[in-house]
Amino acid sequence: MQVWPDELSGRPRSDATIEEQPKTYSSQLLDLGDPRYLLSCPLLVVLESYSDEVVASIPEFDLYASGVSDSVALAKLKVEVVSTYERLVELEPERLGPLPRGWLAAMRRVIRTVRA
Repeated sequence: MQVWPDELSGRPRSDATIEEQPKTYSSQLLDLGDPRYLLSCPLLVVLESYSDEVVASIPEFDLYASGVSDSVALAKLKVEVVSTYERLVELEPERLGPLPRGWLAAMRRVIRTVRA
């Protein structure tokens, strides 16, 4: 085990105490993987890649999903977006707090329902 001084305190610390720093990058969702919905514009996604998982998030909607790869995390995130959108639409806007009401308003600007 390696030991070196902590950058702030100067005290020794080992490599066992260092948290893994993820590789962070962005991507876009062009669809939601559900034929009932279309996106009017791409959704910006932040991806954080750790040694054993990838976390995909849409900060604007406060939604997250993880998987063993980018594609798995993105696929799960699409399901999460659809599920959250449907739950929020089912509730009456008066029953939503300010934050969920804001998410719903943002989602309604970019998610279009396909009429059969």
